[in-house]
Amino acid sequence: MINTKLILIEGMAGSGKSTAGQKLLDLLLEKEFKAEFYHEFSDKHPVIDYTKSDINSWISETIQRWKELVDNISKEKKIIILDAAFFQCTVGELLERGAGEKEINDYAFEILDIIKPANPVLIYFYQNNIVSSLKRVYEGRNQKWQNKVCTFLNNTAFGQSNIQTGYELYLQFNKDLRKITDDIFKQVKINKLAIENSKPDWPVIGKKIFQFLEI
Repeated sequence: MINTKLILIEGMAGSGKSTAGQKLLDLLLEKEFKAEFYHEFSDKHPVIDYTKSDINSWISETIQRWKELVDNISKEKKIIILDAAFFQCTVGELLERGAGEKEINDYAFEILDIIKPANPVLIYFYQNNIVSSLKRVYEGRNQKWQNKVCTFLNNTAFGQSNIQTGYELYLQFNKDLRKITDDIFKQVKINKLAIENSKPDWPVIGKKIFQFLEI
């Protein structure tokens, strides 16, 4: 396997991050690697912070979490797999809070500097047609999830700065986030893999990931 202790799996909601993370964990454990997988809603997540502190405090708190994660990886000598922790729940969180693109990029590259000792890798799921992909995910989820999607952004700084509301605001947010994360992905100087998965096919996706990681 390639030399890494931190695997970041990213992509929009419903793109297969959790499935990929769990299957990757299962394979690593099967091959007797020490590994742990954190879903974005895992209890006691080492990085993700959903508290509503002001943006500057949130940045300071999450930066400290990333530093502690790298320290723990060094001590425990295990592979950590994180779902949505870098793009969706940190870069995306900053976008929700009204941060500008420069502030978001500065934050992202500060995190990349912090995690460098763990030799991170980045696996990025993307879709050529984001609107149709978001529609597919939306229509495939339950009513509770759909209602949340159509309301939670309305009261954020991002929502208040846009004329759209509800589902149209959700589309705009994901388009903006996709542009920012695409740009960051192009610039990062770590081992990385982009996978177009408009039509999720796990056997194909899994083969690409396992070959990339040399498992």
